[in-house]
Amino acid sequence: MKNNYRKQNGCWNCHHCEMTSDHDEPTSFWCNQDATKRPISGSVLMDERIHALPDTERHLAYETWDKWCEGRRCDPFGTCDDYKEATP
Repeated sequence: MKNNYRKQNGCWNCHHCEMTSDHDEPTSFWCNQDATKRPISGSVLMDERIHALPDTERHLAYETWDKWCEGRRCDPFGTCDDYKEATP
C-alpha cells in the first residue's frame, strides 16, 4: 500500500449517519443530523420486528418509520457540508 493512502469521507463514516439492514435488502443509510430518535425500522435482522404487532400498532409503526425516513436517505459515498467523522 502506498504511503499516501487515506480513506475518503462520506455518509458511510459520518457521525450523523444511521444504517439499517435486513436479510434480503442491502444496507440503507439515513442522515440523522437533527439527532431525533430513530423509530424501529421493521428489520428482522436488527430485531426491530413490526409485522407481529397488532394491526393498529403495526400501521402506526410503519407510518412513523416512513415519516422519519422522508428526506433522510443518503448515499454511503455522498457527503455534505455538515459532515462530521464518526468516533469509534
